[in-house]
Amino acid sequence: MFRRAVAYSDRTGHGASQNPLKGKSARIVITMAMPAPFYRQHLGAHSLRNMRRNVAGFLGIAPIRSQVIGRVEALSPAQRRRLIETMHEYGRAAK
Repeated sequence: MFRRAVAYSDRTGHGASQNPLKGKSARIVITMAMPAPFYRQHLGAHSLRNMRRNVAGFLGIAPIRSQVIGRVEALSPAQRRRLIETMHEYGRAAK
């Protein structure tokens, strides 16, 4: 979630980005029901590409790491707990 004047500005009068988040990094995590390799290979990871280029890239965010987690409905409760803990670890490491 980004707020005007925090993540972007239209100070130029044309809505052009000034790369306000340059120097910041991001991790995009996508979960889905389909297998992740199918999403990447056959569908071209379209939403991931859009987030990288049209949101994070537009704002000057780099590096942008990504993770696609497929077949989440097939994960056991223990696997889900490990996955959530991994996401927590990513968040703690980013501080």
